[in-house]
Amino acid sequence: MRAVRLESIGSLTMRSVEKPVAGPGELLVRVAVAGICGSDRHMYKGEYPTAIPVTLGHEFCGIVEEIGDTVTRFTGGELVTVDPNISCGTCRACTQARPNLCESLDRHRGDTGWRLCRICGGAARASLHPAGRSRSRSRRLQ
Repeated sequence: MRAVRLESIGSLTMRSVEKPVAGPGELLVRVAVAGICGSDRHMYKGEYPTAIPVTLGHEFCGIVEEIGDTVTRFTGGELVTVDPNISCGTCRACTQARPNLCESLDRHRGDTGWRLCRICGGAARASLHPAGRSRSRSRRLQ
């Protein structure tokens, strides 16, 4: 599949990458629409810590294309938005319903494991996400 990758600070490249496969607890989301955020700009300019190479674009929505084992909330074909901030769920901030302040917050970074984040951003044809961080949306958004 095609993806726009930050290959080095100040260098974006469109290239072919391997299409991910949904594992247990994951969804493969076919990207429908992606935005460019200030965070993407900061990563491009080297102003934000980023494991490179990375597929940018954490603000996007898409259609559930593949469902991993153990996923029960989705059946496929749903329009979803995703939460690119992978919080631990157990630190003080998380248990106080403030996952944005998680002590071990992870974000889109690379393609190898959740901590180095297999989750590619929305500047690709598809992206993997934990099902628990994906939200189903009505196809008739108002």
